[in-house]
Amino acid sequence: MLRGWLKALVPDARALTRRRALREAVERFVTQTDPRVRAVRHYRRRLLTPMDAALDYAESVAARIPGPVPFDGAHWMDDALVHAFFSSVEVLRTTFSRFRALRQFFAAHPDADAVHCLLAATLETRTVFVVREADGGPPREVAVRSVTFAEPMALLPCDREAPLRRQLAELVFNGLARAAVMLRERAVTAEKSIADERAQLRLRAQIARREGRCLDTMLAGCGEGSPEEGLQAALEEVEQRVAAARRSSAGPEAALERLLAALERPQAHTYLRDIAFRLDRMNLDVPDDVEGQPV
Repeated sequence: MLRGWLKALVPDARALTRRRALREAVERFVTQTDPRVRAVRHYRRRLLTPMDAALDYAESVAARIPGPVPFDGAHWMDDALVHAFFSSVEVLRTTFSRFRALRQFFAAHPDADAVHCLLAATLETRTVFVVREADGGPPREVAVRSVTFAEPMALLPCDREAPLRRQLAELVFNGLARAAVMLRERAVTAEKSIADERAQLRLRAQIARREGRCLDTMLAGCGEGSPEEGLQAALEEVEQRVAAARRSSAGPEAALERLLAALERPQAHTYLRDIAFRLDRMNLDVPDDVEGQPV
C-alpha cells in the first residue's frame, strides 16, 4: 500500500513521459479541431482519459497493418500478393522508381539497400468465367473473381519498420481530428438547413397575411384551425428545432462534446477491414481445392 502511494505521489519517468505526451496530444487535437474548447473549465482533464484510450487505439491499428512484404523480383515470382500488385517484374521496378518520395529517401540515404513504406492501392475485383473440372465431371464454366490493385502509391518512406508504424498511428490520430471537424460541420449544416426552412415558412406566412390564401397556406392549415394558424404552429415548431440545433452546434461546451464523441468511439471513424483471398498465378480468387496462395 505504501509503495503504491509513493508511486502515485512520485510517478516514474515513463508515467511522466506518457502524461506529457497526453497533454501535448490534447492541445494539438483542440488546435486542429475547435480551439473554442479552451474556454470550457477543466477541458484538458475531461479530454485526457479518452485521449489516452484513443492513442492506444491508434497504435493498435498501426500494429495490425500487415507487413512488411518484400517487393522485389524474387518475391514477384513467389508471393501472390506482390504478383497481384504488378503485372511483371519490370512494371514493379519502374513503378517504384517513379515515386519522388522514394527517390528523395535514397538520395538522403545513399548506403541504404531497402526502404520501409506504406504501399497504398485501389483494390479492383471483377467477375470472370473460366473452364474447370468439377468433382471429376466434365469441364464447365464457373464464375471467379479476378483480383488486381490499381494506382499503387509508396508513402511515408522510413529506414526501419518501427518509425513507419509510428507515422501510421499518427495518421489514425489525424483521422480522429478530421472526424471531429466533420461532426462540427454536420451540426452547422443541420442548423443552416432548419434556419432555411424557418425562412421559407416566414415568407409563406407573410404572403398569406398580405395576399390572402393560396393552395400552400390552405394545405398548411389542414385541421380545425385556419391556414394562418397552421403556418404559425409550423413556425413555432421549427423555431424550437432551430434553438435545439443552435445549442448542439454553438458554444464551447457543444464543441467539447463533439471532441469527446470522436475520441470515445475511434473505431467508428478510422478502422481496418481485413479482406482475404486465395490467389492463383492468374490473380484469380480460387477455392481450397484449386492450387493457390492465401493473401
